[in-house]
Amino acid sequence: MIPAPAPRLLETIPSTKLHPPRLARHQVAREGLLERLRQARERRCIVLQGPAGSGKTSIAVAWRQALLAQQVEVAWLTLVGEDDEPRRLCACILASLARIDPELVRPAAQLLERDDDADADELWVITLVQSLGERGRELVLGLDDVQHLRHARIGRMLHWLLEYASPQ
Repeated sequence: MIPAPAPRLLETIPSTKLHPPRLARHQVAREGLLERLRQARERRCIVLQGPAGSGKTSIAVAWRQALLAQQVEVAWLTLVGEDDEPRRLCACILASLARIDPELVRPAAQLLERDDDADADELWVITLVQSLGERGRELVLGLDDVQHLRHARIGRMLHWLLEYASPQ
């Protein structure tokens, strides 16, 4: 069976958003914080908070490397101000997850291309969560620079994503 082409909306997302930054060669060792992240892995959501330049992204990248070493799939998304629009953010999330498996996001991407209103948001989230649950493998979605997201619809969608997420 030949897979259907990727929805056009996902093709508009720059690939630079979907890769974590490279770690500096000489960075501050933060083994205590990294260990706390390892212990918190069972939680649905982990928030790294601190002032600009405090190393949040660096520790997230280090944690990502540790998760990959444990065979955990990790999708990455770096956010910017223009992502504070529901349809755009959904496309960004799907593009990030599609790097792991394009078929994983196809049903949710088709919904997103068809409907772009607040009434369709929950159905989109449910469709995505069902696809992720069927996968059966542990998956982490890392969102960097979430402070750019302020839209109320986005807040509801992220809440549903966490609320409906399967254990893996």
